[in-house]
Amino acid sequence: MYLPAIQRKYVWSENQITRLMDSIMLNYPIGTFLLWKVKRNIVNDKQYSMYEFIRDYHERDTYKNPAAPNPFSATGKYDFIWAVLDGQQRLTSLYIALQGSMRRKLPMKRWTNDDAFPKKELYFNLHSEKQTEDDEVTYEFAFLTADESKVQNKIQFSDSLVA
Repeated sequence: MYLPAIQRKYVWSENQITRLMDSIMLNYPIGTFLLWKVKRNIVNDKQYSMYEFIRDYHERDTYKNPAAPNPFSATGKYDFIWAVLDGQQRLTSLYIALQGSMRRKLPMKRWTNDDAFPKKELYFNLHSEKQTEDDEVTYEFAFLTADESKVQNKIQFSDSLVA
């Protein structure tokens, strides 16, 4: 699957991603996707610009989708590709949540400081549940650094037998 050049850049926040994951866990509909099945040779002949999905989002360094192969290889399992016309934000968010990572700038840090962008991956609290009817989410998802996940794990299981 690729993104045609008509797509806007990726803009979803961590909160939007965690709410999407909560909706999926609750079996809520998350909308439809509009895909375009286009032959590789047409993409190559017309020189359509296509992009790949972002896997490891970095607010400073990787905030734009990388370019897809140009031209696409004529050999392959299929002679067509799928281009996403609607649903790019949701699909990119799912890709980041399930396969990638998120790096957003920490407050009060300089843009030139690499440490201002810690790598965070999506974690799911298996013990989460809706506390009150006023809670906006049922399942607790959070983007955490590896160190933050260890602290959360110690807090969560401090009274249990898990070491």
